[in-house]
Amino acid sequence: MSAVYGASTVAALIATALSSAALAAPGDIHRVTGADVVNLRAGPSDESNIRGSVQAGDEVIELTRDGNWVGARVLPTGEEGWIYGGLLERVAASGLRLAMRGRGAAVMPASCSCRRASIA
Repeated sequence: MSAVYGASTVAALIATALSSAALAAPGDIHRVTGADVVNLRAGPSDESNIRGSVQAGDEVIELTRDGNWVGARVLPTGEEGWIYGGLLERVAASGLRLAMRGRGAAVMPASCSCRRASIA
């Protein structure tokens, strides 16, 4: 019975981790926490060119997501690029989710300046 309990505990932890990643969305604010300095890359891969770096504690706004990679704008500098999501911690959820709840299709407001092409 302890093996079943252990497996169910592991399954619950995995489900929790996956659900928190699934909750992340464009407009969310993240803080760099996984290293002292992380690379800001040109694409969602560790083989993509490095565009710059981001310091631990700096905040970024999520523009898009590709698997475990977050397309982001660095708030202190305005630079855009891709950061591995495991190096980020979400600190604030986007207000867009609440504003769009109950409106049917999820449509970004016309005033949103989030553009996938700007970081690709």
